[in-house]
Amino acid sequence: MKIKRAILHIIDFISNVYLPSQQELDCDSEVVRTYLETHIERSQAETRANLAVFTQDSHFAAALQDYQDGAKDFVTFTQGIAENLKAALEASDAETSYDLLVAEFTEDDGQKLAVFLLDHRTAYTHVVDHGGEGIATTIIRNHAILPGDKQKAAASAIIDENTKRIRYTDKKVEIEGEKVCLLEQEILECEKELANSNLFVAVEKITRDVAESYGQNSSIALAMAKTYISDNAETTDRLSPDDVGRQVFSGSPTMQASFSEKVEDAQLPKQAVIDQEIAVKKGKSQKIKTDTGIEITFPSEYAGNDDFIEFINQPDGTISIAVKNIGKIMTRL
Repeated sequence: MKIKRAILHIIDFISNVYLPSQQELDCDSEVVRTYLETHIERSQAETRANLAVFTQDSHFAAALQDYQDGAKDFVTFTQGIAENLKAALEASDAETSYDLLVAEFTEDDGQKLAVFLLDHRTAYTHVVDHGGEGIATTIIRNHAILPGDKQKAAASAIIDENTKRIRYTDKKVEIEGEKVCLLEQEILECEKELANSNLFVAVEKITRDVAESYGQNSSIALAMAKTYISDNAETTDRLSPDDVGRQVFSGSPTMQASFSEKVEDAQLPKQAVIDQEIAVKKGKSQKIKTDTGIEITFPSEYAGNDDFIEFINQPDGTISIAVKNIGKIMTRL
């Protein structure tokens, strides 16, 4: 990691001080560099972080583009962020003061922007008074202590300047009686997405539930869903969960409607940005396990094609699986 530039803006409600900095931090300072690297690494390692993309009318995204195009310098760009944060905090019930820390850094996969809301902590420290009667020490409270090395920022975001993908943790405040996420709604103006793994799991669960509710073979439906996700990822990094339902249950408007209703209930995004490599790989095969302990893995594209694998419902309620057109059987150790 290489820190390119950083800046710190102060929004102190307790002291009634709003101090947007007019100069960047000295990133050659070991103290500054260590503090930045520690909090960037902590933010990147946060397993509960949200993934998001900017909304189409995001003012932050527009300002970031102006900065990247050279229409704004770093100080002016970040002062705008500080102004928006100040306005949001003034309208909220927040009683905590904050520093806004913004840093630009590079890694092997490109240039990124880090945004931190550093809440002020109260701590005690000593003060030395060199009076006329000699040295005197006392203890005072300091309410403007920043989060330490082992403490998290109140909220943070890492933005990939190339892809505009966002990874963030947020802070909720109340504005006009409504709970609001500071970064997501007031500062970045972004749309939260599920992590790819969670999105795929949710879509697969909905597919299985709908198929079983209408008496269809859920293994075939799930394999068809995986095939669609894989094929779709060959050409685009966007996936609409509703499109999966339309494809898998193309012969039943009722099942499509049920699928869409469950997508809405699960609060899945209308369209999600996906990792194409993961989606293609995940959709290649379907694995099933019977209650007799037999496991079968077959290419998802064979689902519904009785020339290769057929699921047969027996009169006694059991299911038989016929694997067909086998030219050779290989045993793997």
